[in-house]
Amino acid sequence: MARGALILASMANALNEANRLEEMLAAPSGAFDQWAAVHQKAYTAPERATRLANFVANLDKMAALARASPMAVFGPDAFSDLSEAEAAFLRGGAVEAVPAYVPRATFSPAEVQAALDAGEVDWVKRGMITTPVSQGRCATCAFFAGIAATEGAWAIAGNPLVKLSEQQEIDCYNNGGYALPHIQQDGVARNADAPLANHSDPTLRGCRGITNCSNAKAHAFAKIDGMRAPATHNDVDILPLLRLGPLAISIDAGPYNGYRGGILSCSASPPYHHVDHANALVGFGLQQPPVPCQQQPTNHSYATYCDTAWTGRQGGFWPEWEPFAASSLEECCSRCAGIVGEPPEEPAWNKPFCGAAVFRGGTCSMLATSADGHSLSGMPSPSPGATTCIPFSRTPAPEAPIPYWKLKNSWGPGFGEGGYARLLFGNTCLRGVARPIINSTSVPQAAERE
Repeated sequence: MARGALILASMANALNEANRLEEMLAAPSGAFDQWAAVHQKAYTAPERATRLANFVANLDKMAALARASPMAVFGPDAFSDLSEAEAAFLRGGAVEAVPAYVPRATFSPAEVQAALDAGEVDWVKRGMITTPVSQGRCATCAFFAGIAATEGAWAIAGNPLVKLSEQQEIDCYNNGGYALPHIQQDGVARNADAPLANHSDPTLRGCRGITNCSNAKAHAFAKIDGMRAPATHNDVDILPLLRLGPLAISIDAGPYNGYRGGILSCSASPPYHHVDHANALVGFGLQQPPVPCQQQPTNHSYATYCDTAWTGRQGGFWPEWEPFAASSLEECCSRCAGIVGEPPEEPAWNKPFCGAAVFRGGTCSMLATSADGHSLSGMPSPSPGATTCIPFSRTPAPEAPIPYWKLKNSWGPGFGEGGYARLLFGNTCLRGVARPIINSTSVPQAAERE
């Protein structure tokens, strides 16, 4: 590989680590040029000034989001040079509330508790969800949410999982409700018969108007028999419905700005909750807490957790943040604790130099905290063989599993966790929840249309 390609690859890896926000904000021009090279962006001099300002504004928003969502990781993504007005087209078409004519599904307290006790449900792992695709900046998220939920319902009813046509609904039915009323009335064609337009077209001219609606209607492939909505927006009322199949939902997508993974917090209270985006709700999960090591170090200035990889929160950086060789966990953790200093020593306690140290295979890596030195991001998937030291237990480790929603977004597989996001369960942030219903006894013979 050429040296230039290696530089770009390492640059992309660094940007995707999502742990350099403060460093980028300290030198935004250079960070912006690196980001532009990775994403193959070229600007005129006047446009560069505008895009740089947008980039810095987005970095500031990501830093604020990181403080609000300590279990998530944020960093520049493909949309980081967009203005707020331009980014609005990544959303669009949200449903604040399902119409009253849609029947409500009510569950007894015992059924709600049973849904909570049943543990995880993941329609992706069950093979009922198609691969995430991108809506581009076409403000068509509701159609993608409705189609994703319909694809899942269709597969759960006993049919093969088939990619259905968002484009047909965009071009032939543009009247809200995730397009579910239209799918109930006329059905929906396969994507193969009414393919998706060029949603990457930056002019937005390629988003709409390419479907022969009569032909698409003649090739109707899947159809639903109706819809159901939960009795309330409370998460505990939504979970029993999710256990029956994927749902179309609407959210405030503000926390999606620069989201790279982890569990997002959200607020259901204005002005922090503004419903502006639609997703498909495809799962409920439990993030397991870190496992404390059986024997804690004699130096009580830090705690250790085994078999868990914690990621460091973006913020300040340890001066020698590159991994280094260490002979033991004790050496790794002691060095981290020594850098920070013993509380209540000042100002070392507030210096975001070492929020955690990860020891694996003779290598020690230092991870930073946020600028106030008191928070870490949460736990991603457990990673066997890694042991993490948390000086002074700055972020109290949870002792119980953390429940979360799993959402399928429509910004392509490069977003978040392979096109998906996780949202903290219990914050009551989902709106406009709807489940497409298919009565298996009335399902058309899909094989006849293959």
